[in-house]
Amino acid sequence: MWPAQAVIGAITTLLSLQVGQFGPDSISGNSTSSWHTFLAKRTAKDFFLRVMPLGASITEGVGSSDGHGYRDLLRAQLHIQGWDVNMVGSKQNGRFEDNENEGHPGRTITQVRGEFNKTGKALMPNLVLLNAGTNDCIRQIDTNNAGARLKALIDDVFTTIPGVTVILSTLAPSRKNDSCSADLSQQYRNLVANTYRGNPRIGMADFHSAINMNDHLHPDGIHPNDAGYAIFTSLWMDAIRKLEDQIQPPAPVIDDGPADVPRPSPPSAPPPPNERECNRTPETVVDGTYVHEQVEKGILGSAKIPKRVNGMETNPLQVFFANVVVMNNFFKRGEELEDRIAVYDDGGDKSRYLLSQNRAGGNFETDTMEFSVGIDCDVSRGARVTFADLNNDGLDDFFCVNTKAGVSVSLNRGGRPPRFESIGQVIPDQEGFTADDVRIAQIDGDGRADYCLIKADSSIDCILQSEQGEFKGSFELAFDKLPGIDKSRIVLGDINGDFRSDYMRIGENGNILAFINSGMGRNNAPEWRDAGIITQGGLGVMPPDLIKFGRIFGSSKLDYIYLDENGGNYDVNVWQNTGKGGTVHVTEGSSDCPP
Repeated sequence: MWPAQAVIGAITTLLSLQVGQFGPDSISGNSTSSWHTFLAKRTAKDFFLRVMPLGASITEGVGSSDGHGYRDLLRAQLHIQGWDVNMVGSKQNGRFEDNENEGHPGRTITQVRGEFNKTGKALMPNLVLLNAGTNDCIRQIDTNNAGARLKALIDDVFTTIPGVTVILSTLAPSRKNDSCSADLSQQYRNLVANTYRGNPRIGMADFHSAINMNDHLHPDGIHPNDAGYAIFTSLWMDAIRKLEDQIQPPAPVIDDGPADVPRPSPPSAPPPPNERECNRTPETVVDGTYVHEQVEKGILGSAKIPKRVNGMETNPLQVFFANVVVMNNFFKRGEELEDRIAVYDDGGDKSRYLLSQNRAGGNFETDTMEFSVGIDCDVSRGARVTFADLNNDGLDDFFCVNTKAGVSVSLNRGGRPPRFESIGQVIPDQEGFTADDVRIAQIDGDGRADYCLIKADSSIDCILQSEQGEFKGSFELAFDKLPGIDKSRIVLGDINGDFRSDYMRIGENGNILAFINSGMGRNNAPEWRDAGIITQGGLGVMPPDLIKFGRIFGSSKLDYIYLDENGGNYDVNVWQNTGKGGTVHVTEGSSDCPP
């Protein structure tokens, strides 16, 4: 938590800078009061604020160095101004007191509405701070009707919580698609000025007018940085000041009160996680939100893939990058080079597996070697092939997924060419699923491949492999943040190099929307952080089969690969991943610290 003096100083400085750049009206809507009046301590009310921060990843605090976003700063400022405060929400994020919120990364306006109606409305806040719509712009979802959809959410808030006050914000500017951010922001201004004219309990915080894209955004171009979140805090505070006479006492709920006033726990219960001491191992280092950076390496001539070999054909669906041959026994774990594999078939029941070994530096052996996988996997009739490390020995094994989503495995016993030994079917057939629904991934980061199914609603259930190498558990929900996604565009792979598979959606133009797997959280499910659009893609519609991921340059991070059909070959275009961050979860190293 920042010291109160530092908070005041930072906000005062930022406000003075913003006034000089934009003018007071741009900062706070129609405010005519002076900033020193804004910072003056108010007379305390005889009730407290039960504040619900409601929205997506910006509400959670993604992009800030500590993951707190505006919430910790805002709480400190409200307390300085004389308010007792209880932040409420179904989630806890950040290492500070009273860190509850309803910030759901990746959610659109409609999905935020669903989250509020599912859990948020039961918490009965008397003040809701609403920031939603950035993900609608990122994914171009019904943006022309964003204002109407936001109105439906606001109406739900007013209908279910009598006397509540709502402060709506415009969107932060975006280096990705600011024309959309500006358009939605204007829809929101019109909503407050016209649709809710005469409602004294709704206000506006105009972030879009105050945030400078060059100075106040995270390198991802979407989320605010620390300076941007400080401006968020100042604008929330100004909007609250304007409406404070309209704010009503919160409705009573069970075991509630201002978080600033300690409340005893029942004698038999341990203190709540945020009120007890917790210990963190000294080695744990939190490295912030993942920021993707890449270096274009162009076409790797030695990796070129012939379409036809001896009368047999391959296609992009049957091209893989996997670590199947050990080039150097002294490589550190995670620095292995992934080889290029192409599966050729004759349209019948015959397949050939050809390997081009990665020799480092973007160079592949031009003389391919053939190897046998020990399983008859009929790709011509709908079976699917993939490679992953089943047994945590550092070599990728062979997985054959049949047409009913059952999985057979051959273990990689090493050698050059590699020798594979079948261990039979390890996952039974799954009723109602096909090979296209299956993803083999490293969900919990233990080095052993896990089995996942993409359901009809695009959510993902997984069975984690045990330390004994068995898939005997039940399916658990692993991911449900992006409904309605074409399953052929969903990839699970480790983009940030922490040995956990992240969620990636391949856009129609080849761009990548990513959620970073931050480790296993409550209910034995991974926690996800929205990294936004991490690559911008090319021009025109691009089939997802043309996009691949592989460790071409010997880091633990997956590089971005585009297969470009060129005559009788596929050219291999590569962008080296030089991204950083997001590899250490804030709760790693200690089991008794709050998330």
